[in-house]
Amino acid sequence: MKLSKCLKYLEGNLLSDNISTDIDLSDVQVDSRKVTAKSIFIAINGSHVNGEDFIPQALENHCDVVITESDLDIASNTIKVKNTYLAAAQLAAAFAGFPARDLSLVGVTGTNGKTSVATLVHYLLGKSEVKAGLVGTVETKFADVSLVTGMTTPDPLTLQNIFREMLNEGISTVALEVSSHAISQNRLGEDKLDLAIFTNLTQDHLDYHQTMDEYFAVKRKLFTDQLKEDGLAIINIDDAYGLKLLESLPDEKCLSVGFCDAAKVKLSGVSFSLNETKFSLLYKQQSYQVKTPLIGEFNVMNVALALVAAAEKTGDMKRHIESIENFPGVPGRLEKFHDDQDRYVFVDYAHTPDALENVLKTLKPLSKKVICLFGCGGDRDTSKRAQMGAVVERLADEFWITDDNPRTEDGEKIIKDILSGMTSDAKVQIERDRASCIELVIKTLKSGEILLVAGKGHEDYQIYGTERRFHCDREVVKKSLGIVSC
Repeated sequence: MKLSKCLKYLEGNLLSDNISTDIDLSDVQVDSRKVTAKSIFIAINGSHVNGEDFIPQALENHCDVVITESDLDIASNTIKVKNTYLAAAQLAAAFAGFPARDLSLVGVTGTNGKTSVATLVHYLLGKSEVKAGLVGTVETKFADVSLVTGMTTPDPLTLQNIFREMLNEGISTVALEVSSHAISQNRLGEDKLDLAIFTNLTQDHLDYHQTMDEYFAVKRKLFTDQLKEDGLAIINIDDAYGLKLLESLPDEKCLSVGFCDAAKVKLSGVSFSLNETKFSLLYKQQSYQVKTPLIGEFNVMNVALALVAAAEKTGDMKRHIESIENFPGVPGRLEKFHDDQDRYVFVDYAHTPDALENVLKTLKPLSKKVICLFGCGGDRDTSKRAQMGAVVERLADEFWITDDNPRTEDGEKIIKDILSGMTSDAKVQIERDRASCIELVIKTLKSGEILLVAGKGHEDYQIYGTERRFHCDREVVKKSLGIVSC
């Protein structure tokens, strides 16, 4: 692609350029180590690393085009833009041939529930013979391909290449988790959604967004900036921020879901056990009885949002209701394990106060004793630690604190922060070695009791310092219960 053509794709973002030669280019890179003589290097000024610091390395690798937000006299072909994140997305789409223009995108955002809802949408569409792809936290999946990107929403270079591969495999619709970081960093670029789903908004990522108002404002951009003119917003209005979002958007672009009377899609009649959940769903003046193996009221909303999205794509709610009965679940999302002694262990990704509360409230009525094992991640929002401690003390019958991902923080300090939310007489038990802690609790678990292992879900690692160490909650649980390893 000619450099002059690249400039056209930066329209609206371009501030100035110093172009000496209209050279041919092969790709765009944000990693200076991957740059070649035919690459464009975009020096992204990120939250942790400033890409401008790596311009010398890019030039050493013979890169002849640099894009930056600053006025730097560093190369013959220098381009200045308003936003380097957006530039990366714009050019990544261009070099991939704008694959999203031929895909129907269903974006899911919210603090909790993104993975479950996106996975459910992908499953339901697949059961309706729609050629669907999935991009998410646990996996990216299409055709016979399954891969892990390590991010909820991949960087734009990776994402556009995934879209291209999906299109080449005949995929027509993509269920896509969209994180607040991805929205803030313009990872979707100028790609537009056919459907945008809002699950909820509760405290998380305040180390990045600073305030809940800012966090909400970023989420709202998915619905104001990224949704097609004829696109539809599907919103959980039982959530206060969902209601606020609904009130800020044109009514004709919204489909509200909830237990409240104001919802266009009305939910009611919930009952659940250790094995299933049943509820009623009123959609387009027709009532449906839904049965799903996912348990808990919070999963009622996840299932409902996914059913509505799938029905809006296919027009066949009845078929989706039938399919949901056999949904296999999502790894690490209230995933159930039990042995022949009726000892139950649930592994869940809950790592926010709200998510922990929802899961514990679901499990509490199902057992005479619920034990919670959890921790908090280091180098992340510290204000939620005490809140998580308070939630666990209030709702669990017994609680253990262990390491999550301490990262570069002192693990003892993290535990102290958690304990600050508990009362002085709280009978908390501490074992920092996570595997040992799980094994120890399961050894003492009695018939009919439930253990919730919270925080890491599907992840198969822990981070100490900057080092990743193998650890899988699910594997430790299976071994401890005498089940074949995951």
